[in-house]
Amino acid sequence: MPAPPSPAAAAQLAPPHRSGSWQGIPVRYQIEAVIGQGAYGTVCEAYDREREEAIAVKQVRRLFDNLPSCKRTLREIAILTALNHDCVMKVHDIFVPRDEVDTFSELYIVMELCDTDLQKLVALDMVLTTEHIAWLMYNLMRGLAYLHSVGVCHRDLKPANCLVNQHCTVKITDFNLSCIMGCDGAESGPPRPPSPIDSSRPERRSSKPQKVLTSHVVTRHYRAPEVILLERSYTTKIDIWSAACIFAELLQTLPEGPPCARRGPLFPGTCSYPLSPGHASQRTGARTGRDQLSLIFDLLGTPSQCEVDRLDRADARRYVQCFQARAGQGVRGRVPYAGEAALRLLGRLLAFSPEDRATARQALRSDFFAGVRQEEEAAEEEEALDAAEPVRLHFEEEGSNVRLDDEDGLRGCILEVMRALRASAAGAPPAPPAAACAARGGAREEPPRPAKGEPASPAAPLMAAAHEAGAAAAAQGPLA
Repeated sequence: MPAPPSPAAAAQLAPPHRSGSWQGIPVRYQIEAVIGQGAYGTVCEAYDREREEAIAVKQVRRLFDNLPSCKRTLREIAILTALNHDCVMKVHDIFVPRDEVDTFSELYIVMELCDTDLQKLVALDMVLTTEHIAWLMYNLMRGLAYLHSVGVCHRDLKPANCLVNQHCTVKITDFNLSCIMGCDGAESGPPRPPSPIDSSRPERRSSKPQKVLTSHVVTRHYRAPEVILLERSYTTKIDIWSAACIFAELLQTLPEGPPCARRGPLFPGTCSYPLSPGHASQRTGARTGRDQLSLIFDLLGTPSQCEVDRLDRADARRYVQCFQARAGQGVRGRVPYAGEAALRLLGRLLAFSPEDRATARQALRSDFFAGVRQEEEAAEEEEALDAAEPVRLHFEEEGSNVRLDDEDGLRGCILEVMRALRASAAGAPPAPPAAACAARGGAREEPPRPAKGEPASPAAPLMAAAHEAGAAAAAQGPLA
Protein backbone atom coordinates (compact mmCIF):
# COMPACT_ATOMS: atom_id res chain seq x y z
CA MET A 1 0.00 0.00 0.00
CA PRO A 2 1.38 3.44 -0.84
CA ALA A 3 2.74 5.33 2.16
CA PRO A 4 0.82 8.39 3.37
CA PRO A 5 2.33 11.77 2.52
CA SER A 6 4.95 13.25 4.82
CA PRO A 7 3.87 15.86 7.39
CA ALA A 8 5.39 18.58 5.20
CA ALA A 9 3.41 17.39 2.19
CA ALA A 10 0.27 16.96 4.26
CA ALA A 11 0.53 20.54 5.44
CA GLN A 12 0.06 21.65 1.84
CA LEU A 13 -3.24 19.84 1.35
CA ALA A 14 -5.89 22.06 2.88
CA PRO A 15 -6.35 24.02 6.09
CA PRO A 16 -8.48 22.56 8.89
CA HIS A 17 -12.19 22.84 8.24
CA ARG A 18 -15.53 21.56 9.36
CA SER A 19 -16.33 18.33 7.48
CA GLY A 20 -18.99 18.72 4.79
CA SER A 21 -18.52 22.49 4.35
CA TRP A 22 -16.67 24.57 1.78
CA GLN A 23 -15.05 26.78 4.40
CA GLY A 24 -11.76 24.92 4.61
CA ILE A 25 -10.58 24.91 1.01
CA PRO A 26 -7.21 26.58 0.31
CA VAL A 27 -7.37 30.37 0.48
CA ARG A 28 -6.29 30.64 -3.17
CA TYR A 29 -9.76 29.42 -4.20
CA GLN A 30 -12.67 31.81 -3.71
CA ILE A 31 -15.99 29.96 -3.98
CA GLU A 32 -18.54 31.89 -6.03
CA ALA A 33 -21.65 29.75 -6.56
CA VAL A 34 -22.96 26.20 -6.67
CA ILE A 35 -23.41 25.12 -10.30
CA GLY A 36 -24.22 21.42 -9.93
CA GLN A 37 -25.22 18.87 -7.32
CA GLY A 38 -25.51 15.10 -7.20
CA ALA A 39 -25.85 12.23 -4.75
CA TYR A 40 -22.13 12.14 -3.93
CA GLY A 41 -20.88 15.57 -4.84
CA THR A 42 -21.32 19.25 -5.46
CA VAL A 43 -19.66 21.44 -8.07
CA CYS A 44 -18.96 25.10 -7.41
CA GLU A 45 -17.68 27.86 -9.61
CA ALA A 46 -14.67 29.48 -7.97
CA TYR A 47 -11.90 31.94 -8.66
CA ASP A 48 -8.26 30.88 -8.48
CA ARG A 49 -6.33 33.85 -7.14
CA GLU A 50 -2.94 32.40 -8.12
CA ARG A 51 -3.88 31.52 -11.70
CA GLU A 52 -6.20 34.54 -11.92
CA GLU A 53 -8.96 32.61 -13.67
CA ALA A 54 -12.34 31.09 -13.01
CA ILE A 55 -12.29 27.37 -12.24
CA ALA A 56 -14.66 24.62 -11.10
CA VAL A 57 -14.22 22.76 -7.81
CA LYS A 58 -15.91 19.41 -7.37
CA GLN A 59 -16.48 18.14 -3.86
CA VAL A 60 -16.94 14.35 -3.64
CA ARG A 61 -18.59 13.41 -0.35
CA ARG A 62 -18.94 10.09 1.49
CA LEU A 63 -16.13 8.56 -0.55
CA PHE A 64 -16.04 5.24 1.26
CA ASP A 65 -19.77 4.65 1.75
CA ASN A 66 -19.65 2.53 -1.40
CA LEU A 67 -16.26 0.99 -2.18
CA PRO A 68 -16.99 0.19 -5.87
CA SER A 69 -18.01 3.83 -6.34
CA CYS A 70 -14.84 4.95 -4.55
CA LYS A 71 -12.76 2.75 -6.85
CA ARG A 72 -14.39 4.45 -9.86
CA THR A 73 -13.49 7.84 -8.38
CA LEU A 74 -9.90 6.69 -7.91
CA ARG A 75 -9.75 5.46 -11.49
CA GLU A 76 -11.28 8.72 -12.72
CA ILE A 77 -8.75 11.00 -11.04
CA ALA A 78 -5.86 8.70 -11.97
CA ILE A 79 -6.88 8.76 -15.63
CA LEU A 80 -7.66 12.49 -15.72
CA THR A 81 -4.33 13.44 -14.17
CA ALA A 82 -2.53 11.29 -16.75
CA LEU A 83 -4.19 12.99 -19.73
CA ASN A 84 -3.03 16.12 -21.52
CA HIS A 85 -5.07 17.29 -24.48
CA ASP A 86 -6.93 20.48 -25.25
CA CYS A 87 -10.15 18.54 -25.93
CA VAL A 88 -10.12 16.72 -22.58
CA MET A 89 -11.01 18.26 -19.21
CA LYS A 90 -7.87 19.31 -17.36
CA VAL A 91 -7.46 18.79 -13.61
CA HIS A 92 -5.42 21.55 -11.93
CA ASP A 93 -5.35 20.23 -8.39
CA ILE A 94 -6.75 17.62 -5.99
CA PHE A 95 -6.83 17.99 -2.23
CA VAL A 96 -8.39 16.58 0.94
CA PRO A 97 -8.97 18.19 4.34
CA ARG A 98 -5.58 18.64 6.01
CA ASP A 99 -6.78 17.56 9.43
CA GLU A 100 -8.18 14.31 7.99
CA VAL A 101 -5.28 13.00 5.90
CA ASP A 102 -5.49 9.55 7.48
CA THR A 103 -9.27 9.47 7.77
CA PHE A 104 -10.64 11.74 5.06
CA SER A 105 -13.99 10.84 3.52
CA GLU A 106 -14.32 13.68 1.03
CA LEU A 107 -12.23 14.85 -1.89
CA TYR A 108 -11.90 18.12 -3.81
CA ILE A 109 -11.04 18.24 -7.52
CA VAL A 110 -10.08 21.56 -9.16
CA MET A 111 -10.81 21.67 -12.89
CA GLU A 112 -11.30 23.93 -15.85
CA LEU A 113 -14.58 25.84 -15.99
CA CYS A 114 -16.55 25.82 -19.25
CA ASP A 115 -19.47 27.90 -20.45
CA THR A 116 -22.01 25.11 -20.96
CA ASP A 117 -22.38 21.57 -22.33
CA LEU A 118 -23.81 20.12 -25.52
CA GLN A 119 -27.01 18.96 -23.82
CA LYS A 120 -27.84 22.50 -22.74
CA LEU A 121 -26.72 23.92 -26.07
CA VAL A 122 -29.07 21.65 -28.04
CA ALA A 123 -31.91 22.55 -25.66
CA LEU A 124 -31.59 26.27 -26.46
CA ASP A 125 -34.18 27.73 -28.82
CA MET A 126 -31.63 28.68 -31.45
CA VAL A 127 -30.09 27.19 -34.57
CA LEU A 128 -26.54 26.25 -35.52
CA THR A 129 -24.99 26.19 -38.96
CA THR A 130 -23.23 23.24 -40.52
CA GLU A 131 -19.94 25.00 -39.80
CA HIS A 132 -20.70 25.23 -36.07
CA ILE A 133 -21.55 21.54 -35.96
CA ALA A 134 -18.41 20.67 -37.91
CA TRP A 135 -16.22 22.55 -35.42
CA LEU A 136 -17.92 20.94 -32.44
CA MET A 137 -17.74 17.41 -33.84
CA TYR A 138 -14.18 17.87 -35.09
CA ASN A 139 -13.01 18.84 -31.61
CA LEU A 140 -15.00 16.00 -30.04
CA MET A 141 -13.38 13.52 -32.44
CA ARG A 142 -9.95 14.98 -31.72
CA GLY A 143 -10.52 14.30 -28.05
CA LEU A 144 -11.68 10.74 -28.72
CA ALA A 145 -8.76 10.07 -31.06
CA TYR A 146 -6.39 11.09 -28.27
CA LEU A 147 -8.16 9.04 -25.59
CA HIS A 148 -8.22 5.92 -27.74
CA SER A 149 -4.58 6.37 -28.76
CA VAL A 150 -3.51 6.27 -25.10
CA GLY A 151 -5.78 3.30 -24.37
CA VAL A 152 -8.63 5.07 -22.55
CA CYS A 153 -12.25 4.17 -23.23
CA HIS A 154 -14.67 6.78 -21.86
CA ARG A 155 -17.73 4.48 -21.62
CA ASP A 156 -20.24 7.25 -20.80
CA LEU A 157 -20.03 9.72 -23.65
CA LYS A 158 -23.18 11.85 -23.94
CA PRO A 159 -23.98 15.53 -24.60
CA ALA A 160 -23.91 16.43 -20.89
CA ASN A 161 -20.34 15.09 -20.67
CA CYS A 162 -19.10 17.26 -23.53
CA LEU A 163 -18.44 20.75 -22.20
CA VAL A 164 -18.16 23.62 -24.66
CA ASN A 165 -16.91 27.19 -24.69
CA GLN A 166 -17.84 30.18 -26.79
CA HIS A 167 -15.24 29.40 -29.43
CA CYS A 168 -16.58 25.91 -30.22
CA THR A 169 -13.89 24.23 -28.14
CA VAL A 170 -14.97 20.93 -26.60
CA LYS A 171 -13.81 19.34 -23.34
CA ILE A 172 -14.67 15.69 -22.72
CA THR A 173 -15.39 15.24 -19.02
CA ASP A 174 -16.78 12.84 -16.38
CA PHE A 175 -14.47 9.83 -16.54
CA ASN A 176 -16.21 8.01 -13.68
CA LEU A 177 -16.95 4.95 -15.86
CA SER A 178 -13.76 5.08 -17.91
CA CYS A 179 -11.31 2.21 -18.10
CA ILE A 180 -7.96 1.34 -19.62
CA MET A 181 -8.25 -0.91 -22.63
CA GLY A 182 -5.52 -3.52 -23.11
CA CYS A 183 -4.14 -4.73 -26.43
CA ASP A 184 -7.14 -7.05 -26.71
CA GLY A 185 -9.53 -4.19 -26.01
CA ALA A 186 -10.68 -5.51 -22.65
CA GLU A 187 -10.55 -4.53 -19.01
CA SER A 188 -9.58 -7.08 -16.41
CA GLY A 189 -12.15 -8.10 -13.88
CA PRO A 190 -14.05 -10.99 -12.32
CA PRO A 191 -15.92 -13.50 -14.47
CA ARG A 192 -19.26 -12.25 -15.69
CA PRO A 193 -22.40 -14.11 -14.54
CA PRO A 194 -24.50 -15.92 -17.15
CA SER A 195 -26.43 -13.66 -19.47
CA PRO A 196 -30.14 -13.25 -18.71
CA ILE A 197 -30.91 -13.20 -22.43
CA ASP A 198 -30.81 -16.96 -22.87
CA SER A 199 -28.43 -19.41 -21.25
CA SER A 200 -29.68 -22.50 -23.05
CA ARG A 201 -27.15 -22.32 -25.87
CA PRO A 202 -23.35 -22.40 -25.71
CA GLU A 203 -21.23 -19.35 -26.41
CA ARG A 204 -18.57 -19.12 -29.09
CA ARG A 205 -15.26 -19.53 -27.29
CA SER A 206 -11.99 -17.96 -28.27
CA SER A 207 -8.74 -19.88 -27.94
CA LYS A 208 -6.99 -16.88 -26.33
CA PRO A 209 -7.53 -15.89 -22.70
CA GLN A 210 -10.53 -13.62 -22.27
CA LYS A 211 -10.86 -10.58 -20.07
CA VAL A 212 -14.32 -9.31 -19.28
CA LEU A 213 -15.74 -5.81 -19.19
CA THR A 214 -18.29 -4.14 -16.99
CA SER A 215 -21.72 -4.63 -18.54
CA HIS A 216 -23.76 -1.70 -17.27
CA VAL A 217 -21.96 1.25 -18.87
CA VAL A 218 -23.04 4.15 -21.09
CA THR A 219 -26.29 6.05 -20.59
CA ARG A 220 -29.05 4.08 -22.34
CA HIS A 221 -29.74 6.46 -25.26
CA TYR A 222 -26.05 6.40 -26.25
CA ARG A 223 -25.42 2.69 -25.67
CA ALA A 224 -23.90 0.72 -28.56
CA PRO A 225 -25.51 -2.57 -29.69
CA GLU A 226 -22.59 -4.65 -28.41
CA VAL A 227 -23.06 -3.21 -24.91
CA ILE A 228 -26.80 -3.93 -24.98
CA LEU A 229 -26.07 -7.50 -26.09
CA LEU A 230 -23.50 -8.05 -23.32
CA GLU A 231 -20.65 -8.84 -25.69
CA ARG A 232 -17.67 -10.07 -23.66
CA SER A 233 -15.01 -7.79 -25.12
CA TYR A 234 -16.34 -4.55 -26.49
CA THR A 235 -13.78 -1.96 -27.57
CA THR A 236 -13.35 1.80 -27.79
CA LYS A 237 -15.81 1.66 -30.69
CA ILE A 238 -18.58 2.03 -28.10
CA ASP A 239 -17.44 5.66 -27.72
CA ILE A 240 -17.75 6.12 -31.48
CA TRP A 241 -21.38 4.97 -31.39
CA SER A 242 -22.09 7.45 -28.59
CA ALA A 243 -20.42 10.23 -30.59
CA ALA A 244 -22.64 9.37 -33.57
CA CYS A 245 -25.74 9.77 -31.38
CA ILE A 246 -24.43 13.17 -30.24
CA PHE A 247 -23.78 14.13 -33.88
CA ALA A 248 -27.39 13.32 -34.78
CA GLU A 249 -28.65 15.56 -31.97
CA LEU A 250 -26.46 18.43 -33.13
CA LEU A 251 -27.79 18.06 -36.68
CA GLN A 252 -31.28 18.72 -35.30
CA THR A 253 -30.19 22.29 -34.53
CA LEU A 254 -29.80 23.11 -38.23
CA PRO A 255 -32.22 25.78 -39.52
CA GLU A 256 -34.24 23.13 -41.36
CA GLY A 257 -34.34 20.85 -38.33
CA PRO A 258 -37.25 20.26 -35.96
CA PRO A 259 -38.46 22.91 -33.49
CA CYS A 260 -36.54 23.10 -30.24
CA ALA A 261 -39.30 21.31 -28.31
CA ARG A 262 -39.03 18.28 -30.62
CA ARG A 263 -35.26 17.84 -30.46
CA GLY A 264 -34.01 14.85 -28.54
CA PRO A 265 -31.94 11.66 -28.54
CA LEU A 266 -31.64 9.69 -31.74
CA PHE A 267 -32.72 6.49 -29.93
CA PRO A 268 -34.99 7.55 -27.02
CA GLY A 269 -35.60 4.06 -25.64
CA THR A 270 -37.25 3.58 -22.26
CA CYS A 271 -35.66 0.19 -21.57
CA SER A 272 -32.67 -1.79 -22.72
CA TYR A 273 -33.13 -5.51 -22.11
CA PRO A 274 -31.27 -7.37 -20.65
CA LEU A 275 -29.84 -4.35 -18.80
CA SER A 276 -33.43 -3.39 -17.89
CA PRO A 277 -34.75 -6.87 -16.98
CA GLY A 278 -37.53 -5.46 -14.83
CA HIS A 279 -39.56 -4.65 -17.94
CA ALA A 280 -41.73 -7.72 -18.43
CA SER A 281 -42.51 -6.72 -22.01
CA GLN A 282 -38.88 -7.33 -22.91
CA ARG A 283 -39.13 -11.03 -22.12
CA THR A 284 -41.65 -11.66 -24.89
CA GLY A 285 -40.74 -12.79 -28.39
CA ALA A 286 -42.04 -9.60 -29.98
CA ARG A 287 -39.44 -6.85 -29.47
CA THR A 288 -41.34 -3.68 -30.25
CA GLY A 289 -42.16 -0.28 -28.78
CA ARG A 290 -39.51 1.65 -26.89
CA ASP A 291 -36.89 -1.06 -26.50
CA GLN A 292 -33.49 0.49 -27.22
CA LEU A 293 -32.37 -2.19 -29.65
CA SER A 294 -35.72 -2.08 -31.47
CA LEU A 295 -35.35 1.68 -32.03
CA ILE A 296 -31.85 1.09 -33.41
CA PHE A 297 -33.25 -1.45 -35.87
CA ASP A 298 -36.01 0.98 -36.87
CA LEU A 299 -33.27 3.28 -38.14
CA LEU A 300 -30.55 0.91 -39.34
CA GLY A 301 -32.66 -2.14 -40.17
CA THR A 302 -32.16 -5.53 -38.60
CA PRO A 303 -28.57 -6.78 -38.97
CA SER A 304 -27.57 -9.08 -41.80
CA GLN A 305 -26.75 -12.73 -41.14
CA CYS A 306 -23.07 -11.84 -41.50
CA GLU A 307 -23.38 -9.19 -38.79
CA VAL A 308 -25.29 -11.56 -36.52
CA ASP A 309 -22.63 -14.24 -36.98
CA ARG A 310 -19.97 -11.81 -35.72
CA LEU A 311 -21.58 -11.70 -32.27
CA ASP A 312 -19.65 -13.74 -29.69
CA ARG A 313 -22.57 -14.95 -27.67
CA ALA A 314 -24.95 -17.59 -28.98
CA ASP A 315 -27.71 -16.17 -26.79
CA ALA A 316 -27.14 -12.70 -28.28
CA ARG A 317 -27.38 -14.09 -31.81
CA ARG A 318 -30.62 -15.83 -30.95
CA TYR A 319 -32.01 -12.73 -29.22
CA VAL A 320 -31.33 -10.46 -32.23
CA GLN A 321 -33.11 -12.91 -34.51
CA CYS A 322 -36.26 -12.56 -32.35
CA PHE A 323 -36.82 -9.08 -33.78
CA GLN A 324 -39.10 -8.68 -36.76
CA ALA A 325 -37.02 -8.16 -39.88
CA ARG A 326 -37.14 -4.61 -41.22
CA ALA A 327 -35.24 -2.50 -43.73
CA GLY A 328 -34.87 0.55 -41.51
CA GLN A 329 -35.54 4.22 -42.15
CA GLY A 330 -31.89 5.08 -42.79
CA VAL A 331 -30.02 8.14 -41.58
CA ARG A 332 -31.25 10.17 -44.56
CA GLY A 333 -34.83 9.49 -43.57
CA ARG A 334 -34.19 10.64 -40.00
CA VAL A 335 -32.20 13.82 -40.77
CA PRO A 336 -33.12 14.67 -44.39
CA TYR A 337 -32.05 18.29 -43.90
CA ALA A 338 -28.38 17.34 -43.32
CA GLY A 339 -25.85 17.57 -46.14
CA GLU A 340 -24.40 14.61 -48.00
CA ALA A 341 -21.04 14.75 -46.23
CA ALA A 342 -22.73 14.79 -42.81
CA LEU A 343 -24.94 11.83 -43.73
CA ARG A 344 -21.99 9.81 -44.98
CA LEU A 345 -20.06 10.42 -41.76
CA LEU A 346 -23.09 9.64 -39.58
CA GLY A 347 -23.61 6.38 -41.44
CA ARG A 348 -19.98 5.34 -40.91
CA LEU A 349 -20.21 6.05 -37.19
CA LEU A 350 -23.53 4.22 -36.73
CA ALA A 351 -22.56 0.82 -38.12
CA PHE A 352 -24.14 -2.05 -36.16
CA SER A 353 -20.93 -4.09 -36.10
CA PRO A 354 -18.00 -2.36 -34.39
CA GLU A 355 -15.72 -3.84 -37.07
CA ASP A 356 -17.55 -1.70 -39.65
CA ARG A 357 -17.61 1.45 -37.51
CA ALA A 358 -15.08 4.16 -38.28
CA THR A 359 -12.42 4.99 -35.71
CA ALA A 360 -12.06 8.54 -34.42
CA ARG A 361 -8.92 9.03 -36.49
CA GLN A 362 -10.68 7.83 -39.62
CA ALA A 363 -13.61 10.12 -38.88
CA LEU A 364 -11.28 13.12 -38.64
CA ARG A 365 -10.37 12.57 -42.30
CA SER A 366 -14.03 12.81 -43.38
CA ASP A 367 -14.86 15.40 -46.01
CA PHE A 368 -17.46 16.77 -43.57
CA PHE A 369 -14.52 18.37 -41.74
CA ALA A 370 -12.84 19.71 -44.89
CA GLY A 371 -13.74 23.30 -43.99
CA VAL A 372 -12.34 23.16 -40.46
CA ARG A 373 -9.40 20.77 -40.77
CA GLN A 374 -5.97 22.37 -41.16
CA GLU A 375 -3.97 19.74 -43.01
CA GLU A 376 -0.57 20.66 -41.59
CA GLU A 377 -1.87 20.72 -38.00
CA ALA A 378 -3.79 17.50 -38.59
CA ALA A 379 -0.64 15.76 -39.84
CA GLU A 380 1.29 16.91 -36.76
CA GLU A 381 -1.46 15.64 -34.49
CA GLU A 382 -1.45 12.28 -36.28
CA GLU A 383 2.27 11.97 -35.57
CA ALA A 384 1.71 12.86 -31.91
CA LEU A 385 -1.01 10.20 -31.62
CA ASP A 386 1.30 7.61 -33.16
CA ALA A 387 3.96 8.45 -30.57
CA ALA A 388 1.60 8.61 -27.57
CA GLU A 389 2.27 6.08 -24.85
CA PRO A 390 -0.66 4.31 -23.19
CA VAL A 391 -1.91 5.43 -19.80
CA ARG A 392 -1.06 2.98 -17.03
CA LEU A 393 -2.85 2.49 -13.73
CA HIS A 394 -0.40 0.77 -11.41
CA PHE A 395 -3.07 -0.29 -8.94
CA GLU A 396 -4.93 -2.26 -11.63
CA GLU A 397 -1.95 -3.93 -13.23
CA GLU A 398 -1.47 -7.66 -12.91
CA GLY A 399 0.73 -8.48 -9.95
CA SER A 400 -0.01 -5.27 -8.08
CA ASN A 401 -0.11 -5.73 -4.31
CA VAL A 402 -2.28 -2.66 -3.77
CA ARG A 403 -5.52 -3.60 -2.00
CA LEU A 404 -8.59 -1.93 -3.45
CA ASP A 405 -11.14 -3.80 -1.35
CA ASP A 406 -10.72 -1.70 1.79
CA GLU A 407 -10.59 1.96 2.78
CA ASP A 408 -6.89 2.01 3.62
CA GLY A 409 -5.83 0.77 0.20
CA LEU A 410 -8.12 3.15 -1.66
CA ARG A 411 -7.16 6.08 0.55
CA GLY A 412 -3.46 5.41 -0.02
CA CYS A 413 -3.91 5.32 -3.80
CA ILE A 414 -5.91 8.57 -3.80
CA LEU A 415 -3.14 10.31 -1.85
CA GLU A 416 -0.54 8.90 -4.26
CA VAL A 417 -2.44 10.31 -7.26
CA MET A 418 -2.54 13.69 -5.52
CA ARG A 419 1.22 13.63 -4.87
CA ALA A 420 1.98 12.61 -8.47
CA LEU A 421 -0.17 15.47 -9.82
CA ARG A 422 1.57 18.02 -7.62
CA ALA A 423 5.01 16.70 -8.46
CA SER A 424 4.17 17.01 -12.15
CA ALA A 425 2.80 20.54 -11.71
CA ALA A 426 5.92 21.57 -9.80
CA GLY A 427 8.21 20.14 -12.47
CA ALA A 428 9.62 17.51 -10.12
CA PRO A 429 10.74 14.12 -11.48
CA PRO A 430 7.83 11.67 -11.67
CA ALA A 431 7.46 8.98 -9.05
CA PRO A 432 9.07 5.60 -9.87
CA PRO A 433 6.63 3.28 -11.69
CA ALA A 434 6.67 0.79 -8.82
CA ALA A 435 5.52 3.45 -6.38
CA ALA A 436 3.18 5.52 -8.50
CA CYS A 437 -0.48 4.55 -8.58
CA ALA A 438 -0.96 6.30 -11.91
CA ALA A 439 1.84 6.75 -14.42
CA ARG A 440 1.44 9.60 -16.85
CA GLY A 441 1.31 8.42 -20.45
CA GLY A 442 0.85 10.09 -23.77
CA ALA A 443 0.98 13.60 -22.33
CA ARG A 444 2.10 16.40 -24.60
CA GLU A 445 2.09 20.13 -24.60
CA GLU A 446 -1.32 21.71 -24.97
CA PRO A 447 -1.52 23.95 -28.03
CA PRO A 448 -1.71 27.69 -27.33
CA ARG A 449 -5.22 28.92 -26.68
CA PRO A 450 -6.66 32.08 -28.22
CA ALA A 451 -6.41 35.23 -26.15
CA LYS A 452 -9.53 36.39 -24.37
CA GLY A 453 -11.96 37.71 -26.95
CA GLU A 454 -10.04 36.24 -29.87
CA PRO A 455 -12.18 33.75 -31.82
CA ALA A 456 -10.71 30.29 -32.32
CA SER A 457 -12.96 29.69 -35.30
CA PRO A 458 -15.47 31.47 -37.55
CA ALA A 459 -18.15 29.76 -35.47
CA ALA A 460 -17.38 31.90 -32.43
CA PRO A 461 -19.99 34.67 -32.95
CA LEU A 462 -22.97 32.31 -32.83
CA MET A 463 -21.47 30.35 -29.96
CA ALA A 464 -21.19 33.63 -28.07
CA ALA A 465 -24.88 34.22 -28.72
CA ALA A 466 -25.62 30.71 -27.47
CA HIS A 467 -23.67 31.45 -24.32
CA GLU A 468 -25.65 34.62 -23.67
CA ALA A 469 -28.99 32.97 -24.42
CA GLY A 470 -28.29 30.02 -22.18
CA ALA A 471 -26.54 31.73 -19.28
CA ALA A 472 -29.65 32.00 -17.13
CA ALA A 473 -31.46 28.84 -18.22
CA ALA A 474 -28.48 26.51 -18.36
CA ALA A 475 -26.82 27.80 -15.16
CA GLN A 476 -23.70 25.91 -16.27
CA GLY A 477 -22.92 22.48 -14.93
CA PRO A 478 -19.51 20.91 -15.46
CA LEU A 479 -19.20 17.49 -13.86
CA ALA A 480 -22.48 17.80 -11.97
